[in-house]
This record gives sequence, C-alpha cells and structure tokens, in this order.
Amino acid sequence: MNNLTQLRFTAAAIILLFILSGTLPADIPAGYYDDAEGKVGVELKAALHNIIKGHTEKSYGDARYILDETDQDPNNSSNVRVVYSNHSVSGTWDFGVTWNREHIWAKSRGIGDVDNYTKGAGSDLHNLRACIPSINTARNNRWFAECNEPYQYNGENTGSYTSSSQWFWKPRDEDKGDVARIIFYMAARYEGDSDEPDLEVVDYFPDKYSNEPFHAKLSALYQWHLDDPVDNWERNRNDIIYTDYQHNRNPFIDRPEFVAWIWSDTTSPGEIANLFFSEYIEGSGYNKALEIVNASGKLVDLSDYAILSNYNNDPWKLTSYSFPSDTVLQPGDVWVITHSGADSTIRNVADDTTRASVVNFSGNDVRALVKIMAGDTTYLDVIGLYDDPDLGDGWDVAGISKATQNHTLMRKPNVRQGNTNWASSAGTNADDSEWIVYDPDTFDYLGSHTITPSSLFELCNAPDRLDDYHLYPCYPNPFNPSTTIQYDLYKETTVTLRIYDLRGTSVNTLVKERQEPGTYRVLWNGMNTNNNVVAAGVYLYHIQTTDGFSKTGKMIMLK
Repeated sequence: MNNLTQLRFTAAAIILLFILSGTLPADIPAGYYDDAEGKVGVELKAALHNIIKGHTEKSYGDARYILDETDQDPNNSSNVRVVYSNHSVSGTWDFGVTWNREHIWAKSRGIGDVDNYTKGAGSDLHNLRACIPSINTARNNRWFAECNEPYQYNGENTGSYTSSSQWFWKPRDEDKGDVARIIFYMAARYEGDSDEPDLEVVDYFPDKYSNEPFHAKLSALYQWHLDDPVDNWERNRNDIIYTDYQHNRNPFIDRPEFVAWIWSDTTSPGEIANLFFSEYIEGSGYNKALEIVNASGKLVDLSDYAILSNYNNDPWKLTSYSFPSDTVLQPGDVWVITHSGADSTIRNVADDTTRASVVNFSGNDVRALVKIMAGDTTYLDVIGLYDDPDLGDGWDVAGISKATQNHTLMRKPNVRQGNTNWASSAGTNADDSEWIVYDPDTFDYLGSHTITPSSLFELCNAPDRLDDYHLYPCYPNPFNPSTTIQYDLYKETTVTLRIYDLRGTSVNTLVKERQEPGTYRVLWNGMNTNNNVVAAGVYLYHIQTTDGFSKTGKMIMLK
C-alpha cells in the first residue's frame, strides 16, 4: 500500500489550484448554488444534498440510449469514450457486447440490485459510465485506491490497474478525478431520504464482502480530485445530464473547491498510527515476549513499522525486527512476538515465533517501537532507558525494583498511546506508572489488550430471549449534545461498540465487554476518548460481536 502525504488544503489554495489549472467553473445556472454559499463541512454537504435531490429519474434501461450522448467521443460523434481504458467504440447499443454500463459507485456498496426498470441511485446518470465489459468485470466492486498490478485489455496496457491480492482499483491518471467527483456526488446526493440509500465515503477499507453503503478510499479519491482537475469533457457531460435528462448537476464539477470545504481534513494512510507496547514478558528460560496493540481505530499496514533493539548501551540495531510483509493489524488487535522455545501458553497466542532475536532480552535491554518512512525514524514507544549511565540489571517500574527483569509488565487499560519518556512511563509507584507489574511467568493476559471504555450504558427491560441481533437507528439524529444507540442481543456474547469519524479513526469506545441477552441503550455524549466535545459532522457507530455480527449506523452531530 503506497503512503500518501496528509492533505489539509485551505479553500483559497484549492480555488487557486483550479484557476491555475485553467479549469474555471462551467456555465452554472444563475442562483443554482445560492443556498450553499457561506457553508462548510456537514452543513455544506446537507445544502448540496437539498439542491441536487429530487432529480428527474431515468431508468437503468433508459441509460443504454442516453450514455451514447453523455459519453460521446468529442472526436467522433458516432462513438463513446469508455471509462478506465479511454477506448473509442461505437455508441450504438448492442446489448452490452461492445460496451456496458459501469456503476462507479458499485451497486453492491449500498445501492442494491439493478435491472432495466430500476430508478434512483441504481440508474443515476452521474454515476453511470460506458465501459468495456471485460474491464467492468475486472473492476468488480473494488474500492478505489493506489495499487500497482497492471490490467491489460486485448494484450494492451490500458493504463488501468487492479490488484488481485487486495481489493483495490486504480483508474488511469486521466480518469482519476472524474471517478473521485462521481463518488463525492453520490455521497452528497444520497443521504437516506425516503427509501433511498445513505451513502458515505470513508477513509478505511470495510470488509471486502460488505454490502454496507460505504465507499473507499477517501484520502486516495481526494488526492485524485486534486491531481486530475475538471476538464471540458466532464463539464459537457454534466451539462447534458442537467439540461436534457435528470435536471440536477454534479456540484463537484461546477465548484471543485466544495470537495475541500467538506472533506479537506482527511488524513492519509501515511500518517503515524497509534501503536504501542501493551505487554512485556521477561520470564524464565525462553519465556520472553513483546505485544503491541493497534489503538488507532484504523486498519494499520505494518510495513513501515519496526522494533529496534539496544543491548547494554550499544548503538541501536536498526534492523532488529521488521513485521512480515503485507501484515495488517485490525483496530484493537495485538501482535505478539515470542521465542520458538517459549512455553506453549505463550506460543499459542503468538503471531511470530520465527525471528526471536528481538525478544532475546534481559532486564537491562531497551526496545523501541518506531515508524521508518523516507529515511526518517519516528519513535512511538520505548521500554527501558537508552544510554543509561547507571545501567544495572534492570529498571524499576511502578516502584518495584528491577521490574523489567523476571517480571511481566502490562500496560494499564487507561493508557491510549505510547510514551518515549521511559521515566514517565515507568513511574515511581503503582498510581503514577503506566504499567501493572506481575510475578515472573505470568502469561494470562497475553494475546489481547483492553482499553477502558469511557461511556455509560444501561440494561433496560431485557426480555428472556430476542429473535436475533439488531442495531437500531440512534435517536435523536441529528443531535446535540447527545444521542442514544440501542441494540438487541439474543444470546450472551462479547460486544464492542465504537464511534468512528468518516476517516475510520476511532473517536470513542462506548462498550467493550461480555453482555447477557437483552436490549441495551448506550448514551453517547458527543465526546471523544479525551472527554472533549467532537466537531460537528457525520459519525459512524459500529457494533461487533465475537460470533460475527457486525453493523454500522450513521449519525450527525450539529453545532
């Protein structure tokens, strides 16, 4: 997965970018965007939704005979220009042999089944593009993101790329901005009115098989929007759809700066994730282990992360431990490294027993969790004091002498990030230390890590048994300052209920515990894990049980 630079552009800079690119606004009808002026963020998105909703609906069957006009090749009026490959082919509909209708926002990502009589999101002309059938099939319902495996059509590299190992699709450079602005249009147009889907762009990859109404990846699409500005072909297509057919416009073609005003605080996958050491075992014999936890709320690709070693004040061993290639750590999950000769209790929960040098430590050896990118090393967490002038057999932790030797250290549940200041992390007593110190060869807690929830919940009127799991819409929604999330459990299970923003960043964990069958109501007071009120905007609430139930809802925090 390629690293992207974090994007935070001011509105003025975005406008300047498009002016310098020669992509000035199209001939927009007078007053069309008046209700959106002066708004940003969720308020702007809501205003645009009200402007473009209620369009004249055409059927999916109608699109067969409309795309030959909207997607017309400017150099040959008898042909259409197909998406992804840019081939020019006959515009005459021949039952999908030469070209068919590609849903840029994939049907299975919340739109549902589509046939020739379908209207609404499944037939929205802004979302449909003419496409070579085999390329349409290859794209499938893949997320949009950077990837590097070439896709060829008739032995020719079309400029489109897919990845067979991961579910991503990258259009050729000339189509990237077009694709991004279509996805942004769909997210603004479909907000759950009546029987319509509620579509959102997110900055993480939901499950490959998920049919939830989310599309990814926001940071990639945002960058593509900047890299491939609006051109006259795109403007002309927008005008035709507005004038002759649907009578609504794609606002992100007319006003490219709207993308920045709604989504400009997107962070990239190149950001430093919230990873830290959650457990350290220095026991008898080979009973030694390190555990790290992903407390970021995002999927984290560990390719750029490493654990550095320091023995007896020697220089850092920069290649001490690198994570196996393509290792991705789920939110809340841990990664355990141990020796192949460790006790079976440790080995049974370990992720890696093949490269034990990093855990061949005694009590006075330092370990550091780092991110190495473009030659720069960022220290995230440290166990031990580097270059200690009074180096002995081990360091004191929580007031216990030489606790890094012949002890197990577990990070307290209220710790939510790493600490490169070992004196602060170790503390001087049980209260000010970030660690709990256990007796030698204590392995009970290895393989998982708990971070304390910070919200309240109540059990109310629980029936003996419910028919199934169920997550209800939160109420009120939109809300300020608080809303209630209700769910049903039909059997005892471990429940995790988290709040995320649209980047996939965990905002707060409301529930993480084993619960009995019943109906539960959880109050979210609009605060994050640091007890600060979150900004106005769209948030996701997600429930997960240990036996596989997973469901997400959307809510809006108002100012």
